[in-house]
Amino acid sequence: MRVLLDTNIILDFFLEREPFFQLASEVFEAIAAECIEGLISASSATDIFYICKRQTQNLEQTRQILTQTLTLLSVCPVDYTVLNTALNSGLVDFEVIYPKLYPFAALPLMRINRS
Repeated sequence: MRVLLDTNIILDFFLEREPFFQLASEVFEAIAAECIEGLISASSATDIFYICKRQTQNLEQTRQILTQTLTLLSVCPVDYTVLNTALNSGLVDFEVIYPKLYPFAALPLMRINRS
């Protein structure tokens, strides 16, 4: 199964943020075991870098977190078609549209967030 991870799930895992760390850990264990394929939106990478740098105050640690993120997860591409479709979809949140925009996936793409 392919899953799109919300930025907060990634931050919860790498920054060990409670009370969500355990759930995020389980998601990443499933990814490492190749039970699921993890994906992030392209915009998540910049958000992860910014938030990690602000919270850790450590550029090298921030780079390591983003490197690990990009090693473990695939990045959903964002181009004109994706943005235009999301803009015209009527949805309030662009990330919600991702599962509907990637029908090329052999398996369904689901979104994982804290809810």
